[in-house]
Amino acid sequence: MQKKMKKARKAYKLTGSMMSRFLGLGVTQWAIFENGNKVFSDSDTILIELACTPLGMKKILEICKVSVMIKYHREWQRTYEILVKIESNIDLKKDEINRNYFK
Repeated sequence: MQKKMKKARKAYKLTGSMMSRFLGLGVTQWAIFENGNKVFSDSDTILIELACTPLGMKKILEICKVSVMIKYHREWQRTYEILVKIESNIDLKKDEINRNYFK
């Protein structure tokens, strides 16, 4: 799971501490998980799995918008725009698959 976490964080262009803030974790918690220095609880696993998918992370940002935007507006906006771009690429691929499915 640590490789998946690092790949997602880098795709979102976030530091470990900013990822932690967006997820409501302690400032260093994401880095601790990402480096394999702590065992995941069930709730940690669910949150991290969700955060490691672009659509899941986008939903998390939408939910935490008010509390996070006050302090980290620029980072929130940049990350949200990255996720919207990823989502549009996913939608384009789905459309292409659907168009070519029965050819």
